[in-house]
Amino acid sequence: MKKVTIGFIGLAFLLMTMNLAAQEVSTGSTIAVTDTESGKVRGYIHDGTYIYKGIPYAKAERFMAPTKPDPWEGIRSSTMYGPVAPLMNPTTSVQDEPEFVFDHDWGYPNEDCLRINIWTPSIDDGKKKPVLFGSTAVDSLPDQAKNFLPQMERI
Repeated sequence: MKKVTIGFIGLAFLLMTMNLAAQEVSTGSTIAVTDTESGKVRGYIHDGTYIYKGIPYAKAERFMAPTKPDPWEGIRSSTMYGPVAPLMNPTTSVQDEPEFVFDHDWGYPNEDCLRINIWTPSIDDGKKKPVLFGSTAVDSLPDQAKNFLPQMERI
């Protein structure tokens, strides 16, 4: 039984090491910096994909129509997901073990949750390209709110 357990642990360690070696992440004060309508953002590069998380695309008071986000000075860090909309029954009341296995993060709730996440193959070649973006609120937004989604420069 000990040989099987040691073999399994060794195999798991080998697979984890191979997976970590295949993933390259680049970040820094001047890496993956680009402009939006509200100011500059800094993301990171993962396996050649530029990733920006938690970029404000609008702001709104409770039960009011959204408006453009406040502009910011300097470079805004956009390396972490922004807040998620508060829920009556939080989705965080799930089983711990499956969440650990899939490294899932439900985020933190806050009413200031009009944020967008963007994945793109490059930002500085001047060509149009596919861009994947995600937001918990985009699909449920009224049409006038969708006009406030940020326009990434040169994408």
